[in-house]
Amino acid sequence: MIFDLYGTLVDNFSREAYRENLAQMARLLQIPSEGFQKRWREIYVQRVLGFCKSPEDCIASACNAYNVKPGIDQIKQAEMLRWEFVRNSLKPREDTLSTLAALKASGLKIALLSDCSTEIPRLWEESAFAGVFDATTFSCTEFVKKPEPKIYFLTAEKLGVDPGECIFVGDGGSFELTGAARVGMHPIRIRDPRETEDSVRIDEDPWNGTTISTLSEILQHFDTLLAF
Repeated sequence: MIFDLYGTLVDNFSREAYRENLAQMARLLQIPSEGFQKRWREIYVQRVLGFCKSPEDCIASACNAYNVKPGIDQIKQAEMLRWEFVRNSLKPREDTLSTLAALKASGLKIALLSDCSTEIPRLWEESAFAGVFDATTFSCTEFVKKPEPKIYFLTAEKLGVDPGECIFVGDGGSFELTGAARVGMHPIRIRDPRETEDSVRIDEDPWNGTTISTLSEILQHFDTLLAF
């Protein structure tokens, strides 16, 4: 079973909190807030494909775009704000760890497949998810993102199974469910009813199919899922 990260195992970013974090960074760097946020969005693909190797690289890109040269201390403080924001975002939802443990106890192999920037793999071993998965695939370390078939095949290969043997669970960002179905996986969409329009979901998938509200619902339908 393969899981997405944001909107699936942890909450999606709050749009308001995300913007405020970038605004704080912009103030430190003395870059207009709207311009800094615009540049951050523009390099989204570069960030999740690992071409920006650190928050400092992303900050440098924005500074170059606005021809500003902040001091080393300003850059370090802005970078620390980003690290702390991402670190705080890696808090599992209430039923996440218990559900994953139950799935592993049943004999299933589980993997993570996430479109993310380099902060995530670098923070992974200090997060609550350290050691939980049989395999992890991060777009920024593989230089490919969902919904490209290669990243699904790669994750299945890490588990030692064929894509057709995999159930993929995700909230639908990055057109991930359609991408999973295209390679023969069995997608399940998770949509937390507590989410609001403030939640950030990039490239939302129009896919409609089996949908759950909480991760633990997977356990209620375990026999049915194995029939896939």
